Amino acid sequence: MAKPGRQNTYLLAVVATVLVGWVLHVGASILQPLVIAMFLATMLQPLVVLLKRWYIPPALTVVGLVTLFFLGVARLGILVQENVASFFGEQMPAVEGSLEPGAPAVENAENGEGSRVEEGVEDSSEALQDPEPGREGLNPIQGEAELDPKQDPMEESSTPESSDSEAAKEEEGPTGWDKVRQDILTRLGQTRVPKPALDMARNFLEELDPQSIAPGILGGGIGFLRGLTLVVIYMLFIFAEQAVFRRKILAAAGDRREEASEVLHTIGKGIQKYLGVKTVVSLATGALCYTALQQLEVPYAELFGFLTFMMNFIPTFGSIIASIFPTVVAMTTHGGGTALLVLVIYLTVNLTLGSFLEPKILGRELNLSPLVIIVSVVVWAGLWGVVGTFLAVPITSTLQIILANLEQTKPIAMMLSIGPPKEEKERRRWRRVESDSMGGE
Repeated sequence: MAKPGRQNTYLLAVVATVLVGWVLHVGASILQPLVIAMFLATMLQPLVVLLKRWYIPPALTVVGLVTLFFLGVARLGILVQENVASFFGEQMPAVEGSLEPGAPAVENAENGEGSRVEEGVEDSSEALQDPEPGREGLNPIQGEAELDPKQDPMEESSTPESSDSEAAKEEEGPTGWDKVRQDILTRLGQTRVPKPALDMARNFLEELDPQSIAPGILGGGIGFLRGLTLVVIYMLFIFAEQAVFRRKILAAAGDRREEASEVLHTIGKGIQKYLGVKTVVSLATGALCYTALQQLEVPYAELFGFLTFMMNFIPTFGSIIASIFPTVVAMTTHGGGTALLVLVIYLTVNLTLGSFLEPKILGRELNLSPLVIIVSVVVWAGLWGVVGTFLAVPITSTLQIILANLEQTKPIAMMLSIGPPKEEKERRRWRRVESDSMGGE
């Protein structure tokens, strides 16, 4: 039976965990940029040290790295916005106000066009009531044809060029998501799918409106740049105070100074190796998938290649999500054979690089159980949304390293880890064999 003191400890641990989770969720907008900046600064620190050996001042290196990071990420963000808006919102109005009923009339009234239209209508009615001399014998029908009050005066301003462009757009047919949806509905109608399932799929696709995503993505550019600027500012201060912060932690450790230094070294080395290997593997995965999509002439290959690169940072779920969109687009544009080939390519690349090569390179550096990785992705997604899925593994790995170096929490760290090394298992087995043989003698 557990002691009352131990029961209180367990209860306090549960309460503290819930409170920490609540604080992380509520303060996500403040903590997310800080955590991202800490991981990026830790990953780039070896480059700063390397350039320092070449007599390049660390301050100059930090400013250069941060500037390149800001410009590169901002350019990628603009590229993604353009591609996503092209795919989901090619028919999106240029002005949001035009979506509201009565907006053009309000704008025309403000510009004075409404008054001019009213004056034109009044002049037309006066002309009908008081015809000019010599036009009394005019056929009333002809007069109505010439001055039809029901005719929209704004239609007269339409030029032949605009009508030709509109006719050309109609001849081209739907593009982007509209074309994908129309092709899916057409192919579903040609299959022998049961009618209830076919009607359900048709209703789902008709009600689905991803074009509404485009305004949010375009409008989110300002928020993205704001968050990116905050990350860059945090990175500058972290680089500036990195050595001082390390000395503070070692001074606070007191008698356990060497142990604290080892923990900091292990955390830094683990984050650097994980993020470095993950970035290289993700780049290779995105490049291979982009090349394959280009060879198969699948539209939006650049967007899907970048999406594959980013989604590869999300364990397990990322590769699955990244393969859905190119497979669907390939099916609607080239048929089921090409779609199956795209799916096979994605599976082959992800299994080869993500499931075989990456674990071989990382080894036991990422000492986390596969089940713990999946659970951590789900938990951090609930706390921090999409950003949490990208940060789940580094945060959980850091937490596991800290728990492993505290006597009270070593059992928890062991439960989070893969398990004891095989060499240690072999040693324990041989010790048991030797003890059994000595006992038999």
